[in-house]
Amino acid sequence: MDDERPTQAELLDVWRDTARAAELAARLAALASDAVEQADHDLVAYERIATMAEQASEAAQRAATSAADAASEARDRVAHTRDRRSNANETLATARVEETQARERFDATEDAMPREPDD
Repeated sequence: MDDERPTQAELLDVWRDTARAAELAARLAALASDAVEQADHDLVAYERIATMAEQASEAAQRAATSAADAASEARDRVAHTRDRRSNANETLATARVEETQARERFDATEDAMPREPDD
């Protein structure tokens, strides 16, 4: 029977391969740990971003409501101003008619009055 025991060189090669594999495993574990830590940081950042987005959405909704209220108030004011302007125009037209009638009555009364002779 051949007793094939590994040589010292073969054992040294296996030891080196094992040491390299262990080093690689340690580096991979460190990278995985860093990735987990980064993921935790990213998660916190994503939560902050989500909170800010929700706050921005709420602010936009309040702004939209305020804008709609302002638009409604502006429409009401326009309608009120148009009504007042229409009433003012009607009042002006009535005043002009009455002025013309009064002038005509005045002129008619003046024409009907006896005149004093000129000296």
